[in-house]
Amino acid sequence: MSFILRTLLTVTALSLPVNAAYSADLAGSATVIDGDTFVVAGKRVHLYGIGAFKTVQTCQWRNKTANCGRLSATGLMDLTAGAHAKCTPVSENKDGSIIAKCAAGGVDLRFNMIHTGWAMVDRKVTKNYIAIEAKSQAKGRAMWSGTFEKPWV
Repeated sequence: MSFILRTLLTVTALSLPVNAAYSADLAGSATVIDGDTFVVAGKRVHLYGIGAFKTVQTCQWRNKTANCGRLSATGLMDLTAGAHAKCTPVSENKDGSIIAKCAAGGVDLRFNMIHTGWAMVDRKVTKNYIAIEAKSQAKGRAMWSGTFEKPWV
């Protein structure tokens, strides 16, 4: 293939529009739904590469049955409260929600949810943050101090 043809194909491919539903960053205040999902700029956003307890999910924590879904959501609320959230979309779910890498007030939400022990790395999706998860588990933070079913079970 000639250099000119390759260059023309590359320029054409780079100029094609990306799915408009998730091509631009999303920014604004966040309304938390659960430990890895919130609404920002009118779009439902799931944090890329992590799994957190769903709203009704329980676990054994501090020697009792606890609503770890609610506790996980509260952890995400703490990170986003009063902060400007900015999300860079990665993909889109079948339901139209966005899967994204997000920060609030400059703080990486995925890192902090894993660091505090309220989310886990979804190893089917990414290998990022595995060392942070291991440290959180070793220190017995949040869910790691009890027993639970993985959030995506």
